[in-house]
Amino acid sequence: MASLGVNAYRFSISWSRILPRGKLGHVNPAGIKFYNNIIDSLLLKGIIPFVTIHHYDYPQEFEDRFQAWLSPLMQEEFVHFAEICFKSFGNRVKYWATLNEPNLYMEMAYLRGVFPPSHCSPPFGKCSYGNSDIEPLLVVHNSILAHAKAVKIYRDQFQEKQGGTIGMVANAYMYKPMTDNEADNKATNRALAFHVAWLLDPLVYGDYPIEMRHYLGTKLPVFSSEEKILIKNSTDFIGLNHYTTWFVKDCLNSNCTCMESDVLCTHGENRAIRGYVLITGQKDGAYIGDQISLIMLTKRYNNLPIFVTENGYASNENQEEYDMDQDRKRIKYHKAYLASLARSIRNGADVRGYFVWSLLDNFEWRFGYTVKFGLYHTLITSDHFKGKHYNHAKNNKIILITRWLPDHTASYYCSSLSSAQPLQKLGSCPSNNKPNRYKVLCCCDGLSLLHYHYEYLLWNQSTNESIQLPYIDYHESIRSTFGLGYDSISDDYNIFKIDSIGGDDSRPPSKILALKSGSWRKIDNHPRIFHNSTYRDDPLAFVCGAFHWLSKDNVNKYFMISLNISSEVYREIQLPKGICNIPQHEIEGGYIEDGKSLSNWDVYSHTNGSIKNGGNGDIADDHYHRYLEDIDMMESLGVNAYRFSISWSRVLPNESSGPMNPAGIKFYNNIIDNLLLKGITPFVTIHHNDYPQELEERYGAWLSPFMQEEFVHFASTCFKNFGNRVKYWATINEPNLFSELAYMKGIFPPVHCSPPFGKCSCGNSDIEPLLVVHNSILAHAKAVKIYRDQFQVEQRGMIGMVASAYMYKPMTDDEVDKKAATRALTLLDPLVHGDYPIEMRQYHGRKLPRFSDEEKLLIKNSMDFIGINHYSTLFVKDCLHSNCTCMHENNPTCSHGENHAILGFLLTSGQNKDGEFIGDPMGMPGLYVVPQGMEDIIDYIKKRYNNMPIFVTENGYGSNDNQEGGYDLDKDINRIKFHKAYLTSLVRSIRNGADVRGSIKNGGNGDIANDHYHRYLEVIDIMESLGVNAYPFSISWSRVLPNGSSGPMNPAGIKFYNNIIDNLLLKGITPFVTIHHNDYPQELEERYGAWLSSFMQ
Repeated sequence: MASLGVNAYRFSISWSRILPRGKLGHVNPAGIKFYNNIIDSLLLKGIIPFVTIHHYDYPQEFEDRFQAWLSPLMQEEFVHFAEICFKSFGNRVKYWATLNEPNLYMEMAYLRGVFPPSHCSPPFGKCSYGNSDIEPLLVVHNSILAHAKAVKIYRDQFQEKQGGTIGMVANAYMYKPMTDNEADNKATNRALAFHVAWLLDPLVYGDYPIEMRHYLGTKLPVFSSEEKILIKNSTDFIGLNHYTTWFVKDCLNSNCTCMESDVLCTHGENRAIRGYVLITGQKDGAYIGDQISLIMLTKRYNNLPIFVTENGYASNENQEEYDMDQDRKRIKYHKAYLASLARSIRNGADVRGYFVWSLLDNFEWRFGYTVKFGLYHTLITSDHFKGKHYNHAKNNKIILITRWLPDHTASYYCSSLSSAQPLQKLGSCPSNNKPNRYKVLCCCDGLSLLHYHYEYLLWNQSTNESIQLPYIDYHESIRSTFGLGYDSISDDYNIFKIDSIGGDDSRPPSKILALKSGSWRKIDNHPRIFHNSTYRDDPLAFVCGAFHWLSKDNVNKYFMISLNISSEVYREIQLPKGICNIPQHEIEGGYIEDGKSLSNWDVYSHTNGSIKNGGNGDIADDHYHRYLEDIDMMESLGVNAYRFSISWSRVLPNESSGPMNPAGIKFYNNIIDNLLLKGITPFVTIHHNDYPQELEERYGAWLSPFMQEEFVHFASTCFKNFGNRVKYWATINEPNLFSELAYMKGIFPPVHCSPPFGKCSCGNSDIEPLLVVHNSILAHAKAVKIYRDQFQVEQRGMIGMVASAYMYKPMTDDEVDKKAATRALTLLDPLVHGDYPIEMRQYHGRKLPRFSDEEKLLIKNSMDFIGINHYSTLFVKDCLHSNCTCMHENNPTCSHGENHAILGFLLTSGQNKDGEFIGDPMGMPGLYVVPQGMEDIIDYIKKRYNNMPIFVTENGYGSNDNQEGGYDLDKDINRIKFHKAYLTSLVRSIRNGADVRGSIKNGGNGDIANDHYHRYLEVIDIMESLGVNAYPFSISWSRVLPNGSSGPMNPAGIKFYNNIIDNLLLKGITPFVTIHHNDYPQELEERYGAWLSSFMQ
């Protein structure tokens, strides 16, 4: 498809692949994975997926159980299936069709009986059961209600978030009267009513066509008042599968018989189910011609958007090799039909897309492989099953699937007809002999510079004149930026092109074209080395006779460059004061491997002077390549849980509009799977300080509310790809500390600050940290809502946020210092109580952002647990009622800006007024060993936040790189002492009632036990040496069925017990197996109390 230039692909979901047993069974993960792979691969190639949920096939169990579409039970089965599709694929699918051609399906399956379940009655066919006059009516009725119910689910729960549209596809023959008689004209209207309107009238107007009610009477099912409201306007667009037009003859007032030579003539023309019409493809022995007309549908359905979802030419299996290669009839067919479609568009039809049926020859229902619709001919019945490319698809490119149109259509539209996007009429495109995939690069004085593949056109829209510009080198890997401007001195238009990537001396190549000269020439006199930083395809600004663009130098200092169009002289313009010069990861490494993009920390750590001793995180602990060794080390230590974070730029290298990086997904899947194999629980932090640098450059990252939606998309991607195995999620790590270090002190990227907190080139330390935390809170809450609404019930996980949690002690016993300590501690109020602490509103006033009423409801109780990173305790002194200065010059931990609201008008320090440290200093400045602080902070959180579950997500001792001698490194006395003391303090908190869920435990457990899992071969050898002839053992329920009957078998568990049994038998030892020996999956206990419930049986 990519080689053909396809930009949209319509396919359907196999119901029995996703839900093999419908609502009674489970979702099939392999089926979900298969369609995810299709969708992701399409998007990677720039191809839009257009998904039909149901295209005829369903689990046979429905037929056996309740006769499928003859029963209203099928409605609920379909709604369940559709909802699974919306949840699993809807974040990437923007175009949904619920059912494909129910009006044709009912005819083939329940009127003629030539499709399963083969129901019919004479004269339509000879089936073993069925009623051709009644059953088709029931099938369409249930189909319409199933569609409407699925649409309601989509509109209520998914459409707003996913931004998609939903409709139904109808088979749409066109009909022409056999004669000019009034009776045949009326018969033609009846034929339309009993075919396409039968399906579409209810979806638009809420009931069947009047003609059907008139002729069918009480046989036609009736919609209740509630159902009429449900089905009315239940389609965002109309999908049409149109292949041919038929003649219609009235059978109410005249005799109707089929001519023997016409194999397409329908029977049962004297029946109400047919509307008393005869349909045939011949008139006086001649066949009807090629045409497609949408005018009737446009008028009848208020010009609803239309997608032509199928249109194609069928050749037969006897087609000669020459015909297969040249394929002239198919080319002629599509030319004629597209020309007819273009006429409908000119007459006002709102056509949004066109799909050719089909890409490949396929299994064409009851015709098998005997008819061939494919643009690729497939010799599917041959031994080699090889594909042969049709000539028109390879060379002519006149009607290439979903992108190219006939010349006169291309001249009328300037955006692709089948791009699955609303069309915009532009009068004419600049070229009448080229397909219509143009990109506007820049504009000036009503002129537009257009790019089409390797060609550039200058187009005057008002006169519809265009000229093709001289050829210029083009490289996909180099982003070029263009500007168009008028030179008043030479009375000529100039086009300027500059690349984003420099040459050998890092000066970006640039060229200019004056229209009168007709040739490009190079400009070399750049003022100095710089990098073009204009975002993506944004045009250069043309102001006051000069092109302008944003650039940066080798130390990432941003400035403006201008090029005078007449003198061709460059000028460097400094940005206004306060505009940022942004100098844009702890263990992972692999910083640009396998599709990962640059993160904010990658850029920052490569900026001179940013990192102590010039280090960076390019390799770090090399976890990216050595995670298996790391996990082995964890196992050897008896670790039973591992907390790690996901690199945003590794999973989504660009932004929400870009594709996932499969290598990133694979990397984290490998970590999770290997942790679980070792019995180690993954505890995943979604965002830990780093994000794609592109988000910083585009809109300032966390300073912008756009970052909320970017984070929600990232979090959803993580839930979808890892959530079936991850039971503990932390959305964001320490936004309170990140805001301080990155936007108040300016020592983390993006390095924003203002005096007295630091000397940065941009930033406002009193305002920006408030915005960052505000956006972080809303991003967290929105992600939690997504998780709770769409994933938590199935995945059974918990979600929270991690806060940096220093403990604070008043510097003195004065009341004002005690109040200052309380002000310093209000960390998590919005996520529990729904708003900022009163103290913050009191001191910040209008500077503190406000949550709307809806946002307050969203953020309140938006955590299942509280994660805290606790390392140290600091002294606090009030600065509202007393003078505050850092009392000890040699104390680098003393905070500055204590007279600012952003710090709560308080001073924090590791030393008291007498110079005494609050505890032994650690290697990292600002951290002190104060074990009592652990108990104090846990107790504070327990009281303030209603004893919510707590995980201590970080706690550790930081030594410096000057730690002396191998003795300290080997014995590590200080670290052991630290953890003993802090854990003792934590235990006291737990004994006092704190609900601490995660901690390091000193004590035995069954994580390793006798290690039979890894050493069973040794055990069997010992039994053989002892002459044992039988061995009793039990099966671990949770190893074979980790989730009980609601989940799949664990292949690794099955393999383990097969290995034991096989090796026992090889040694002549009889296995004696106990199925259940006390242990069972914890999920069964949590779900229904295990053996207390009859469900356990």
